[in-house]
Amino acid sequence: MTLYRFLLRRSRRNRLASGCAVAAGLMLLCAACSSASSTSGTATAASGSSTSASTSNCVQQADAAVSQATAPVSLPPSTGAVTGSKVAGKTFWWVGLDNGNAIAAPELAGFQAAAAALKVRVVTFDGKGNIATAIQGLSTAIAAKPAGIVIWAIDNAEANTELEQAKADHIPVVSMYELGSLTAPVTPNNTSVGQIRADVALAYTKCKMQAITFAGVGLTAAQISAAAFTKQTDALCGSCVVHAATYDATDPAGVLPEQTSNLLARYPNTNIIYTSSDAENEYYLSAIRSHGATSVKLVGQPAIAAGIEAMENGQEIGDVASPSGSFIGWQTMDQLLHMWQNGTSDQYDGTVPIKLITPTTLAALSNKSNLFPELNAYQSAFEKRWNIAS
Repeated sequence: MTLYRFLLRRSRRNRLASGCAVAAGLMLLCAACSSASSTSGTATAASGSSTSASTSNCVQQADAAVSQATAPVSLPPSTGAVTGSKVAGKTFWWVGLDNGNAIAAPELAGFQAAAAALKVRVVTFDGKGNIATAIQGLSTAIAAKPAGIVIWAIDNAEANTELEQAKADHIPVVSMYELGSLTAPVTPNNTSVGQIRADVALAYTKCKMQAITFAGVGLTAAQISAAAFTKQTDALCGSCVVHAATYDATDPAGVLPEQTSNLLARYPNTNIIYTSSDAENEYYLSAIRSHGATSVKLVGQPAIAAGIEAMENGQEIGDVASPSGSFIGWQTMDQLLHMWQNGTSDQYDGTVPIKLITPTTLAALSNKSNLFPELNAYQSAFEKRWNIAS
């Protein structure tokens, strides 16, 4: 089960802050693990002045990385030139695993708005959370011979036969959040997500971090992000400690409170908990409260309402966010448009912009539901890129 398939269920219980979408979630490599916790190796601290110098260097690097990660973002770099008027009258399909999901719905709406600007017709198919149904919808879309197809949260490996047929029929396919050799991606960079979360945790603790990371079994994106967190920590801070834990992602309410409590008891010097998702904050926080461990802070993703609330309450030190779902929908159209006009060689890496939100940057925002004010004019920016600006 991928993180996005998991989050589409969880998001029905959590309202996304309107300026945020999953970036986060946003992460990719599945380690076959049990739901029991495991721990990573730890480095032994050096002694004397070399330790002080190493810690100072770590803090400087972490602070610099945090400054860079909180900086304003811009549109993803463009590749070949596009003349948007050429696609007018064409038909694109959107085949989603669950179009009514709180993550997918605003992204689909953004894609449809971009299509309206281009005078493109959009046909949608809703898998309603069933992967087999979604793949059947992809077959239906291919049979219709559209100008292009978007698939949302559909495992490319499970749809390999259909994607091979799309390639044979010269139909470009953009895949949101799931990667494959037969599709062009639109997804956050999950390695960067983990690295940024390590940077902010190291900066906050002044490189005296004792962390526990949580990643759900089978949540491939979460595994990559958590692994990147550990790798970045090892690179900057030889004396810091990371304990890696996995859990049953199908029952977070049933397992996380007790597991978190047990790990806090086992590792009493913990000062950072790396969460698999803000949607599960309540379980981590309940365990922290039961231990009276108020010095333990969360570092989270994506920046949904639960994460924003935790930052405002001093319980979370940072959250990695992506722009609004509408923006991601427009970016998806941009990727598909490049492929349609210029061929698959014109696809770009499809990385969704991400930005670190901290309590300081959050407090500076006049509108807490708009975490990316620098992208307020993204529609006109994309229209200019497509040469259809009025």
